Amino acid sequence: MLPKQSKNKEKENGLHNITPDDINALKNNLEDAIINDYPEIQEIKDYLVKKGCKNALMSGSGPSVFGICEEKIDFTDTKPDWECFNVKTINFGVIQTKLTH
Repeated sequence: MLPKQSKNKEKENGLHNITPDDINALKNNLEDAIINDYPEIQEIKDYLVKKGCKNALMSGSGPSVFGICEEKIDFTDTKPDWECFNVKTINFGVIQTKLTH
């Protein structure tokens, strides 16, 4: 669970209440069991961190992987079969932008 977003408009990326320790502490226990059978999950996580995400995790039981970042990241160099979306937090939901190759 993440902290409720503040009304402070100076930081609109939604990460202003989350410390680096909070981000590093995020873990999905199912990853350990899944990654051996689906190594692409780890490949995607590594890619996201290399691109500048503070952390990357498998979402739930998969098959999605997400990264937490402070700035918009250019994902145009991903593998053609990966679907990538830049999203940002808002007070009540998510804004999504589909990237095209």
